[in-house]
Amino acid sequence: MNALEFNKYAAAFLFTLLALFIINYIADSAMAPHHLEESVYLVDGIEKVQKEVVEVEVPTLPVLLSEADVLAGQKVFRKCKACHTLEVGGKNKVGPNISNIVGRSRAANADFRYSSSLSDIGGNWGYADLDSFIADPKKSIPGTKMTFRGIKDATDRANLIMYLQSQTESPPPLPAVE
Repeated sequence: MNALEFNKYAAAFLFTLLALFIINYIADSAMAPHHLEESVYLVDGIEKVQKEVVEVEVPTLPVLLSEADVLAGQKVFRKCKACHTLEVGGKNKVGPNISNIVGRSRAANADFRYSSSLSDIGGNWGYADLDSFIADPKKSIPGTKMTFRGIKDATDRANLIMYLQSQTESPPPLPAVE
């Protein structure tokens, strides 16, 4: 293939791309939806329906924990098993062994290399801390190495926390229900 022939093919290819972009632009502008603020055709007897914002009262963590189901929490823990173990003295996986996690100090497993953000935060894993971290690890402790997206359902989190509490030798008392 000589240079002239290559130029012909390249020009044909570029012209085809240009034609496709122009046709797509014309089609998008011709078919773009225009949303009206009011109905054009009014029908007698039909009134405008206003959407009411209904506030749903979300139970607090102490209430959720008092109503939590340990067996349901054990099922939720299946999501955690890929990276964590619960056996006392168990091996670390991708994540640290989390035996006796409730009430234990953060980054306490000497055999695991935690992220500096988790190591620097200090303190113990309380119920609210666990709830926040399990809900969204990256938001709760920015810079954590934990890649799990979190458990969004508050009931599932409470069930999981109660299961973890049941696997802790001397857990702190549950928060009081107000």
